[in-house]
Amino acid sequence: MVSATIQGLASGIIVALAIMVGLSSGTEAILVVLSGIVVVAFVEGFSDAFSEYLSRRTDSTHKTRQVWKEASIVFATKTAIIMQFIIPFMFLTLIEATQFAVFWGLFVLSILSGYIAKQQVNRRVVRTMVIYVVAAIIIITITYFIGDLVAYIFSLL
Repeated sequence: MVSATIQGLASGIIVALAIMVGLSSGTEAILVVLSGIVVVAFVEGFSDAFSEYLSRRTDSTHKTRQVWKEASIVFATKTAIIMQFIIPFMFLTLIEATQFAVFWGLFVLSILSGYIAKQQVNRRVVRTMVIYVVAAIIIITITYFIGDLVAYIFSLL
């Protein structure tokens, strides 16, 4: 359960950063970026919690109360980890907040991926951390250009 939750948190960070960077580059509007973060936090939280619920319900050894408890924990942790990215936008400009959030997100992602690697036998921790961070940077870069492309296309309309 813990390993799966941490894996979900890592994916939530990547999704949040990608949405944040894509919306920031495409709209240059802080309200749009904040709205995107909040929406993604709840969608990711509900989605993972529902998946956890369905997964546990198929196993008849789990009691209903325990299934709901685990799903609630998944929702709360995933939502909280994504919602933390709102904080820089309350104190910094859009560009500064986006940059800070990306650096912070990559730092947290590296810690989570290191923890995931330590849980697995014969897994090199530093290599796993680098793979996660490089994958996140590639995804973030792609969404930056997608945001610019969408802004350009809509400017033609």
